[in-house]
Amino acid sequence: MRLNKRMRAAAVCLSLFAFFFCEPVWGAEEVVSVKNDCKAQWIWSTARDKDAWVAFRKTIELSATPSSAVAAIAVDSRYWLWVNGTLIIRESGLLRGPNKNDTYYEEVDLKPHLKKGKNQIAILVNYFGKHSFGNNDSGKGGLLFEAVVDGKVFGSDASWKAVEHPAFEVKEMAGEHARRLSATGVRFDAAKDMSGWTQEGFSDASWPAAQELGTPPCKPWNRLVLRNIPHWKVHEPANYLNADKLGLPQAGYGGKIECKTPYNGQFYPSFTIVSSKPGLLVKVYGNNLVPDFQTQYLTRGDGKNEEFEMPFWINGEYMIYEVPEGVEVKELKFRETSYHTEQAGSFECDDPFLNKIWKMAARTALTNMRDTYYDCPDRERAFWTGDAMTITMQIAFHAFDRNAWQLTRHCIPMMVDWQSAKGGIACGPEVGPNRRELPCQTLAVIGMEGLWNYYQYSGDKDSIAYVYPHVKKYLLEGYEFEADGLLKYRNGDWDWVDYGNVIEGQLLQHGWYYLALQAATEMAKLTGNDADVAGFQERMEKIRKIFNPTFWNTAKNGYITSDEIVGKDKKKRDITQYHKMLFKGEGVDERASAMPVLCGFADKDQWPGCLEIIKSKEQSSPWMDFFILKSLFVMREPDAAFARMKSKKRYSYIMDPKREWSTLAEFLPGGGTNCHGWAGGPLVILSRYVSGIEPIEPAFKKYQVLPQLGALKKIKTVVSTVRRPISLEIERGDGHYSMVLTSPLDTEAVVGIPKVSLPAMKSIKANGTVVWQDGKHVGALNGLAAEPDDENYIKFRLQPGTWKIEAM
Repeated sequence: MRLNKRMRAAAVCLSLFAFFFCEPVWGAEEVVSVKNDCKAQWIWSTARDKDAWVAFRKTIELSATPSSAVAAIAVDSRYWLWVNGTLIIRESGLLRGPNKNDTYYEEVDLKPHLKKGKNQIAILVNYFGKHSFGNNDSGKGGLLFEAVVDGKVFGSDASWKAVEHPAFEVKEMAGEHARRLSATGVRFDAAKDMSGWTQEGFSDASWPAAQELGTPPCKPWNRLVLRNIPHWKVHEPANYLNADKLGLPQAGYGGKIECKTPYNGQFYPSFTIVSSKPGLLVKVYGNNLVPDFQTQYLTRGDGKNEEFEMPFWINGEYMIYEVPEGVEVKELKFRETSYHTEQAGSFECDDPFLNKIWKMAARTALTNMRDTYYDCPDRERAFWTGDAMTITMQIAFHAFDRNAWQLTRHCIPMMVDWQSAKGGIACGPEVGPNRRELPCQTLAVIGMEGLWNYYQYSGDKDSIAYVYPHVKKYLLEGYEFEADGLLKYRNGDWDWVDYGNVIEGQLLQHGWYYLALQAATEMAKLTGNDADVAGFQERMEKIRKIFNPTFWNTAKNGYITSDEIVGKDKKKRDITQYHKMLFKGEGVDERASAMPVLCGFADKDQWPGCLEIIKSKEQSSPWMDFFILKSLFVMREPDAAFARMKSKKRYSYIMDPKREWSTLAEFLPGGGTNCHGWAGGPLVILSRYVSGIEPIEPAFKKYQVLPQLGALKKIKTVVSTVRRPISLEIERGDGHYSMVLTSPLDTEAVVGIPKVSLPAMKSIKANGTVVWQDGKHVGALNGLAAEPDDENYIKFRLQPGTWKIEAM
């Protein structure tokens, strides 16, 4: 149907109205979408079976400039696409592994790049040829291309030309990193390059025809699962920050050149050089944990300019070039790339340390966003779900736009679709089809801190319905209770609870299991599985009944497990002792004081004992430290949380300006990878718990603003939500407390003025009208209603709009 101009204008207005004023639709597309109508052939060429680079060409002829043209493209493993000589897709294709068998495909809009007449399609495919922590190798390189142009199908088949690219040699990588990483880098001999092969005028007459390997679903790639995240963001080439100090151009360099990037991000380094001798080796890599993931470039040596950009991105605060004697360096640049998202949230306060850690956490998260949420951008680029789906996911909701949230939706089915026949849900990747279950992290992911958090922020019911059967199977079939009522400890494939000293693994697993049952109860209600609720609640009650009598040590005023408290069963004692002996620690575990607070097991009269232990111990990883920090806000101890962050054994070492780090490290106070996703928890602490902005109902239909500033005098924050951003400014001083809240349409906010901030409070005004006076709610104001106060806050219920609330 064609629309006239008036109808089109009306449609545009309606679309804009929906964008700005109506509730956005989240999760309208399928959680997992499979392509079942593909007619194209998987194709390949005679090539080596490891680190193979194959070039493909095809000319398609169109009778007119197309009005629509979308291509479905699948590869094992990565591809680069040129249309009519222009590179339009760079290093794309998701790491293989939506489940144990299938392969991702993606859609590319070709319309802007096609013209009437002949159009040249050129594709370079790199087949890794190995399993890794992120890639499930099919065992065979391949390309599938099917473009629908104004209803006509152009598919890959034997009419395509294909040849192994002679300039790309096998790049070897030794040691543990070769097992973990999917790609091993690039080795390129410029003397063997096929100059101009991506261009329209190039003759491919001598190239052999591509080999047809079958139409989907065919082995070894099986079904095609749609990529549901955007293509990467790619910037124009830029100069390094220290470009003016490099002294370029420089002839016959012979040495190492360190080039400063803006931050530890994802970069394609490039160079322009001149050499009169072929085969001289230029190396390019980042100052990260894996310098062997690099470009090795062998010069052409004809005395002319040689330009090269690394096909794979690498990360680092510096890009390092090793240039041999006899090579003139004319220009060094970098091209930034990233997951396609923009920063949409923010946090500022009167404490520079907290402002800086927020920014470093956001940068850390973005550098670890790509195919999935990576744990790190160098050592393995792996989807450790415990890190990703509890902390990095929450950072995405607080710091970035909707595209970033979509990455979480992409990761959720990938996690449960690898569930083992016995019900295990893996949390850690491993080589190839093997996935390792780390029970405590798995429980964290499927629990209140993981999947239910995701639902509260997104309102994505479809994803919860998708995972629910897997969650139910894992919780009910994977765990059982001992005769004395304690949960039988589950070791999984890797009995990892946390790193550090003195880990009370048994206590923590009880807590994580309880929170997972709590989330499963809510999932069952949401998805219409009400008959399952009683079973989950029965297990929850068993844990609640046994927890404090088992784990609370009255004599020591804390959750400190001893052999006697654990019980008579030697196996249970061995489990607890195993965690203590593993790290050769002595004393008590601050994690074990945080978990009962988060679960609600610790009564308020037990909080002082928990707080004392948390203040005295700093042994946890950044991952577990996030939950410890959160427990301090549950106990209303924000200043204790700030002090913990600033400790020399926590984040102050990482943030020392002398280290020039823009991202947060894997270990505390430092060490491991310098950019680790699980280290970003402080951002969530600041944006969520200091500001107090949290959803009460899914997708922020109703939300609360219950700030905990501690010693801070002012904050300014923006939280991006599926209903548009929430902005909040708070400033307080002697005798006054002011808050400015901008609340989006179709929401309701429950706002609290902290009593502790102004103990002698006499009155509160909202937009200039007195609404609370001498201990009572008074007056009437359109859009504002009184809420029942509690021991900590004077509360109001606010309708959408901008509200200035002043207390004095």
